[in-house]
Amino acid sequence: MEEFIIMKKHLIGVFWSLAMVAISFIILQPLNTANIYASNTSNANYQGTVIITNNNTLSYNLSVPVSINSTSLINNNIINGNYSNVALLNDTTNDAAFMPAYPGNTTWIFAMPQSSVGTQSYTLYAGNTTPMNGKIRYFPGTGGMTTTDSATLEPAANFSIEQKGYINTDSGASKYLVDKAGAITVDAGITTAGKVTAIIPTTNLTKESNTTHNTAQTFYSSNWYSQTFAANTTYQIGGVVLRLAKAGSPAGTFNVSIRATSADLPTGPDLVTGSISPSAVTVEADYVIPFSTVMTINSGTVYAIVFSLPSGDASNYFQFRYNNSSVYAGGRECSSSNSGSSWTGQTFDVYFKTLANLMVDATVANGEHTIKVYADGTNFKMDIDGVNQASTALSGVSVTDNSNNWTMTTNNSMQWVEYQKITVSGVLKQNIDAPTSIKAHEQLTFTDQSGNGQSATPTFRTTTSVTGVIGVLASFNAIHDAVSRNTTYTVYGSVVNQIPGQPGGNMYSENTITAPGHNIIDELATASNIPVSLPWFIISTLVIMGASIGIFALSKSLALKAATVWMLSMFFALFGIFAWWVIVPLGFICGAGVLAGKVYGY
Repeated sequence: MEEFIIMKKHLIGVFWSLAMVAISFIILQPLNTANIYASNTSNANYQGTVIITNNNTLSYNLSVPVSINSTSLINNNIINGNYSNVALLNDTTNDAAFMPAYPGNTTWIFAMPQSSVGTQSYTLYAGNTTPMNGKIRYFPGTGGMTTTDSATLEPAANFSIEQKGYINTDSGASKYLVDKAGAITVDAGITTAGKVTAIIPTTNLTKESNTTHNTAQTFYSSNWYSQTFAANTTYQIGGVVLRLAKAGSPAGTFNVSIRATSADLPTGPDLVTGSISPSAVTVEADYVIPFSTVMTINSGTVYAIVFSLPSGDASNYFQFRYNNSSVYAGGRECSSSNSGSSWTGQTFDVYFKTLANLMVDATVANGEHTIKVYADGTNFKMDIDGVNQASTALSGVSVTDNSNNWTMTTNNSMQWVEYQKITVSGVLKQNIDAPTSIKAHEQLTFTDQSGNGQSATPTFRTTTSVTGVIGVLASFNAIHDAVSRNTTYTVYGSVVNQIPGQPGGNMYSENTITAPGHNIIDELATASNIPVSLPWFIISTLVIMGASIGIFALSKSLALKAATVWMLSMFFALFGIFAWWVIVPLGFICGAGVLAGKVYGY
């Protein structure tokens, strides 16, 4: 019984000795409580809860409007005019992209990667003067943004177009990341769902052809002609070449299209169309008829080139050249006397060439990406997130210099945009930095940050991207409420009118642990987001307690127990687990314990 009482008193003494060391350690080596978010919301004065309700079905890549009065928030000094002290965190406490409403407007747009049926909550932080680095982005309307054509922005064969944002490659119409009609396009899911495809229309790359001829055929009005052809490879067709001559001055346009075939005859509607003015045809020669939209020609499929001059007559007509023998194995000439309602096959072959567009593409999953399409004078390439994914030889092709304007990010090809940059011959010619423009309240024009004056005219999303998904600001409150007292008082000087800022930098430095096996324990502590010293402090404490209990059980000497605690503490200090200053007060504590034992009979 006596030994039990002595052991109990010993344990109490060891506990309080180590408790004193722990208290000193914690006071002078506090845990690291750094903010784990990308945005710095630690000094926010206000916090709002946004409830997003999905009454439809599971949806992805949503843009959700939420009504928030920007003017009121700015006028009441809750947020800065440039939105620098605003941030949005989603329901997993990660940064969410958002577009604040301009003053005078109340529609904020929030990005949601996924929305299940039911409700989800987002947190809006605001206030204070500390920049929060919120994920402010531009959410384009269906029209995207446009830049007026300029000689400065003619890419030729040495250029790069780089865009960063949330790419949506789901199948859809007119989803262009870049569209300069007749010059270059970059689409997201138009050509192939799940891919980004860049195309330079060209007349330099011939695919199928018959370039022999010995006869001319007159045509006009309802007399239409066609040439079928079998595709040997898959490619993007950019136009066709026909050998033409003209008589008189035909009115209207000369029309060319691609149709499907059945039994080697044209059938169905036009798949892609193009036209030229009859005035463009002067002498007998090869003439290029470019197509106005993109179309994929699939290997092994038979198509028909259909051409006509509907407004011609017996005095004003076209002629095309053909070979009156069957010299092209992949198809044949066909004729129609009723404007293409029915067709008759011939044993001739029209002089023709199909022209392939220059194309690179890459598979891109929906998500945040950096897309770079570029040419270096030798090759046409595409990089995704800094990694080259496609390259093909230019073969003398360059981007056509035309007067068409640039249109970007149309029809939800990008849910939100961070920036767009265009370089020509290695020189930055346009830099549209969307967050900078939004913070500057640029509603009508996004300024070109390159200094070349190549501004962009934006359209803005104002509605939900998925029917049945709505968002509301359910609450918006001060994080630290003020408390008033029902009493009179005298004001002496100024009162504190804002929350003190958090001290900068770390308030302490981690001990450098050199004990055996420290690498493993250090990595576990780091991965658990706790100070490296904490597990070592626990381990050393358990070792000291065990050793001191064992020594006391064997010797019954309080002095030897205290010496054991002190020496083991010095031992662990050698490996950096304890700071050396801890050993000094610990020695006093151990000595005090021995003296107390002598006085009170412990």
